Amino acid sequence: VSALKFDVTDVGILAQIGNLHVLQGNTTLAGRSFNFALQQDPQHAESLEGLGLLYFRADKKSKARDRLEQAIAIDESLWRAHNALGVIADREKDFERAMAHYDRALELNPASDSALINRGYSMYLTGRYREAALDLFTAAQRGGSARAWRNLAMVYARQGWYEDALETFLEVMSPAEAHNEIGAIATENGDIDEAWHFLGEALRLSPTYFASAEKNMLELRKRSAEAGRNPYSPDRQSTRLTP
Repeated sequence: VSALKFDVTDVGILAQIGNLHVLQGNTTLAGRSFNFALQQDPQHAESLEGLGLLYFRADKKSKARDRLEQAIAIDESLWRAHNALGVIADREKDFERAMAHYDRALELNPASDSALINRGYSMYLTGRYREAALDLFTAAQRGGSARAWRNLAMVYARQGWYEDALETFLEVMSPAEAHNEIGAIATENGDIDEAWHFLGEALRLSPTYFASAEKNMLELRKRSAEAGRNPYSPDRQSTRLTP
């Protein structure tokens, strides 16, 4: 701010002020700084990226994409812009474009856990489970991100590796929550016996009424009835597979 007294049109300083406001959670002041910088130089890539990321966090997808695409057209090396554009593409189910943005973000910043987790989740969405697990495991081990652990557990559970999923979920959530998550995924997988086991455990382990597990249990009862299955079969076999 003191430096601006010498040159109020210095867009580099304005962008730095905007980024500092972002770190402090002052989104309104950050937006003003970026916009003021762009009034001085409409082609200032860092300010376009900063404004685009503010729109992205505010869930203003169209405005975010416009600013971020403008930013990388001017300066292709802005990894945060690529990362956010990948998330936008994923939400639009344009997985090929999303992957291209994540790959570029990681080329520019290999240490970004955010881009690695986002790429892993994108691969999970397209059924590339082994590749997804590699990215998510790397991010979880490297940075301890709760999101990486949760997504990695989802990858394991989707493949029927329920014991592995349980161990992974327990890194970031309570036993009741972990059993509930696995029970819900087992239900979606059509693994009725496993679903009954994990949801039953979720209800047993929860010290209070566990509304989410009850809701999942109701869905499971419906699917069991449709499949004509006996949910309490005595010879339930584990569906854990070898990775």
